[in-house]
Amino acid sequence: MSCRPFVRRRPRTSGVIVCLLVVLAGGAAAWDCAVWTSEYAPTAWTIRSYVHWLDEPTAQVYAADRAIIGGFDVNGWGPDYPFLSIFGPETGGNPVRELQAQLALAVFPEAIVLAGDAAYVAAGPGGILVVDLANLAAPVLVATLPTNGSCRDIAWDAERDVLVSAEWDSIRTWSTANRTAPERIGALRVGQAMAVELRDETAFVANGTLGLAVLDLTLPEAPTLLGQAPAGGNAYDVALWGDQALLASPTAGLVRIDITDPALPTWRSVSPLSGEGVQVLVHGDFAYVLSARVEPFGVDYLDDVQLFQLAEGRRPVLLATVLHAPLQKLAKAGDFLAVAKGADVLGLPWRCPIVVPVPDQPASGGLDQPFPNPFNPAATFRFALPAGHRGRVEICDARGRRITTLWRGEGDARPHEATWRGTDAQGRAVASGTYVFVLRDETDGTTRTRRASLLK
Repeated sequence: MSCRPFVRRRPRTSGVIVCLLVVLAGGAAAWDCAVWTSEYAPTAWTIRSYVHWLDEPTAQVYAADRAIIGGFDVNGWGPDYPFLSIFGPETGGNPVRELQAQLALAVFPEAIVLAGDAAYVAAGPGGILVVDLANLAAPVLVATLPTNGSCRDIAWDAERDVLVSAEWDSIRTWSTANRTAPERIGALRVGQAMAVELRDETAFVANGTLGLAVLDLTLPEAPTLLGQAPAGGNAYDVALWGDQALLASPTAGLVRIDITDPALPTWRSVSPLSGEGVQVLVHGDFAYVLSARVEPFGVDYLDDVQLFQLAEGRRPVLLATVLHAPLQKLAKAGDFLAVAKGADVLGLPWRCPIVVPVPDQPASGGLDQPFPNPFNPAATFRFALPAGHRGRVEICDARGRRITTLWRGEGDARPHEATWRGTDAQGRAVASGTYVFVLRDETDGTTRTRRASLLK
């Protein structure tokens, strides 16, 4: 599911140049934009643009016979114009599709699902838009469904004809027996529902304040809460892989939660990201994470697509960071990963399988984010030092004054786990506040830090 919080950005000259290149080349321009790099299997991909003029795509969905890309046309500093672009089927496996029509909207699309000849669009405070696609050349907005606050994401259960919407403070279910006239049938308050993923009769919800919420939808008209697990921060998106749920968290990173028993989801690990985790997408044994970096006003956001390898019972391992550029959304498009970049959408071939084993260790920085965050009474984290390097782990207050030393010794290049229980060197409980977890490498003089808040 795709649920990055929508951000209006300034017009970009670079986006205009990209689109002009596409138009001049007949919509099939190709250029080397990025390199997938990994010490295990370095590979270079060629990125191709395969859509027409799209300024700031904010939602996209693809099927063999049609595709929809939603966004808005930037008009300088004046009003923007939201729209849906409707594309026809693939031709001979070629992802370059023909634009059939554009449909003007009154609100910005945030997520889209296809249900036969209907498309359902999560439109933030505009609710859910129902679009009739029986004639691709003449799409019709047939209904607007009011929601309880901003609708951030939607998912569709095709077998049971049930639509599930993630709204600001609840999950809502709709009967789609009549595809163009969905009927509201149930709801459950779960806090800030940012994204939803369905499996069988269960909904997995990325909660903006909690982490992961698991709902039983056996009776769609009466959804119930099965279980929940914290993410060490808020969560913006969720994806499923085997018995694991992966959460994209802007404060924690890529969080892995065991859902072997959906009623008892259990936090297992966190993988740091280059920025704020806003979207996660799983394909095969790999997770693609959109990581956003907030830049000063007047400067483009510079985001990353980060590639992680997944393995049962192990923390996702970062293999590559690519596409350091202003990005919006990721989506599956057949044999391609579709990336909304600037005023265009790029198609990247899925990464080839990697069979070389990779180590399970903290990020290259050597110090993981403490979990949970905020915490009470204890926070746990992992750290590592290169073999032969001496160092120590300290807890400091916000002013840098040392509270206690948790560990001192020699590194062996392997991950170690430590827990701080909110006490100073004399065993006395400390006050609520923000504390700095410090890993000092006494051999090379480097220092790595993480912050976590103690709330009593």
